Amino acid sequence: MIEYVKSAMVGATVALALAALSLVAFPARAQVGDNLGDAALNIAALTNTPVAVKAKPGIVDRLFCVNANASLVYVQFYDTNATVTPGTTAAKFYVPLQASVQTIVNLGVNMFTGMQVAATTTPTGGTAPGSTTPCVVIYR
Repeated sequence: MIEYVKSAMVGATVALALAALSLVAFPARAQVGDNLGDAALNIAALTNTPVAVKAKPGIVDRLFCVNANASLVYVQFYDTNATVTPGTTAAKFYVPLQASVQTIVNLGVNMFTGMQVAATTTPTGGTAPGSTTPCVVIYR
């Protein structure tokens, strides 16, 4: 399932709820191709309230999310340490999550100031999805 991880897991695992009772485990720290250890931030309930991933420059490597909503959810990434207001603050990029599915995306996006993330109903909007979206952000 996690074909992007190239070597054995190091450290603990992060469990991400996929449905009411089923879970899948994601590596909390793993060695990637360049031998740098990635960190993982488990966000149990991502919504339109921004979550700080990292307060300094880095790389967003992967995103694992489960969209339990019956419609698209957009995970917006912000390259800043300043206060973020989804719908007003421009996101650096966004990842669309199809309705009622698990999404795993390789990203490799450089963030030059900091990393924040939020979930909304449109690519540039500020409205929260009907249900929160559990996500794991893998970064370095």
